[in-house]
Amino acid sequence: MGTERTAIAEGIRAFCARHPQWVLFDEPGGVLLEVASGKRLPLPMTEVVSATERENRETHRPYLLIAFGDGKEIALADVGVAFPPVVPNVLQAPELPGVVCLQDFRLVLDQLQHQAVDHPEQKLARSTLDMMVFALAILEGARRIGFDISEEERVLEKVLAELEKR
Repeated sequence: MGTERTAIAEGIRAFCARHPQWVLFDEPGGVLLEVASGKRLPLPMTEVVSATERENRETHRPYLLIAFGDGKEIALADVGVAFPPVVPNVLQAPELPGVVCLQDFRLVLDQLQHQAVDHPEQKLARSTLDMMVFALAILEGARRIGFDISEEERVLEKVLAELEKR
């Protein structure tokens, strides 16, 4: 590993060591472990071009922005691993935040499950469709950065099947 890559790896290692409740770094395995979800994210160090510590403008909490040679970026933060959503190609897609995380998916999924299970008599509202698009955008963003989201997809498919029955 070159001097620059060694410095980048050290920056990632140091950040994760200061915030072990957020993300852990298995450097020999080339993997990040998101603590909240228990999910592993491959981190190919040969593709990482920078790791820059910054501060969230709203919360004033630190995060580490990791940039890859192909233009992708992820952030290690108090929410775990944050990444951009990938908006599905649908008409009138809702406006989405620039950065999401798997915790966002769990929140949206809980709302969709609540509507599907607890209120099956209610007609689907536009907000429900927007939540579906948001959930799909989060999962596609997670897949794009390398998370295995097969379990989340299975759960979402079951909820969507319930909602489609209406």
